Amino acid sequence: MEKLVSSWFNDQPLPQSYIFPPETRPGNHIIPRCNTLPLTMEFQNVFKEFFELPAEDKAGVYSDDPKRPCRLYTSSPNYDSETVHLWRDNLRHPCHPLEECIIVWPQKPNRYRESVAAYSIEAKKLGLRILELVSEGLGLSSGKIYVDSKSSRMENGSVSEPLPNAFVVNIGLQLQIISNNKLKSAEHRASLLNLLSTPTSFRFKEFLLNYISMTGNSETSLEPFKLHA
Repeated sequence: MEKLVSSWFNDQPLPQSYIFPPETRPGNHIIPRCNTLPLTMEFQNVFKEFFELPAEDKAGVYSDDPKRPCRLYTSSPNYDSETVHLWRDNLRHPCHPLEECIIVWPQKPNRYRESVAAYSIEAKKLGLRILELVSEGLGLSSGKIYVDSKSSRMENGSVSEPLPNAFVVNIGLQLQIISNNKLKSAEHRASLLNLLSTPTSFRFKEFLLNYISMTGNSETSLEPFKLHA
């Protein structure tokens, strides 16, 4: 618990281990809050309340185990091997199927489960719509991209330079794999999947655990998911 940024940032100077070299800093960015979408405002407020809870109220969900379905952690899953830590705390948990997942969510603040459930339902609708558009852009018929609902997750964190009231869709390594290298993250570049290959299936949690075990190295973490003719 002492690792959590929210536990110490009001009481002590920023540790040296959280200071990135000047050449790697993103600069000064203003991140606007959503002030016109009621559901999004409620979602943001309830997460703010969660991170402001006393340490004892968050202790039950804090964990260093990446396999734990609902967990609070700081910086990244590779905290112990990082050269410099990210100045953030993360609360991560599955969202669907809702009736199964909600029982592992935090119970404080009291309205957390109700607020996040309402938001996750709408977020899933948006995610499925985005996947339909991705399928269309890749020349696939509707429904060709399989979504494992048990891998759907809610993750609360920071984004850079978003438009007010807009959703920032972060294309990660998973889309790079399933799109046969046509869609790439801005930070991750790799040669993936032979076009003649038959796609393999994997769950997001399998990819994530492998990514963590490779300390976030995109090249080595992608290797087990490459296909060759």
